[in-house]
Amino acid sequence: MDLTERYRKLGPRRFARWLLIKRIGKPIVRNIDRLMASQSLVGNPPIYDKSLFPWVADLEAAAPAIREELDRLLAHREQLPRFAEIQPDQDKINPDAGWKTFFFGGLGVRSEHNRALCPNTSRALDRIPNVELALFSILAPGLHIPRHAGVTKGLIRCHLALKVPKDREKAVMHI
Repeated sequence: MDLTERYRKLGPRRFARWLLIKRIGKPIVRNIDRLMASQSLVGNPPIYDKSLFPWVADLEAAAPAIREELDRLLAHREQLPRFAEIQPDQDKINPDAGWKTFFFGGLGVRSEHNRALCPNTSRALDRIPNVELALFSILAPGLHIPRHAGVTKGLIRCHLALKVPKDREKAVMHI
């Protein structure tokens, strides 16, 4: 598809956004990521040693109480929003309704309602310094999320597996 056809398909506003992201934004972000990775106080491995983060032990110790709160939420799973309803860009990664979320907060905005429903989880999150985003990411059985990268290397992700399939070797995260 040539540029003219792409423009017609996207429309002028969407085309300008696409062009900005593809041609200008992505190279800038890649260069900033390289700079951040080179200056990181904890390095840039695909998976970090949890001993670098003293709060991990407390989070793991709180896992049974956090799991109880998650189980109560899962009784109302169908009422939980799809990830793409909260973050529309996630629709590119997984457009079906099998990826649900329950947000505690993100980028400076806290969900006091959700935090009140899960006080143990909220207390555990409050003990982690500089949390930018916290949520339950709830995947339907058999759901596959394709390999992807976050927006920036300026954030470190921590995953605490609360419910995993009995056949654990089928639950894989590729790095």
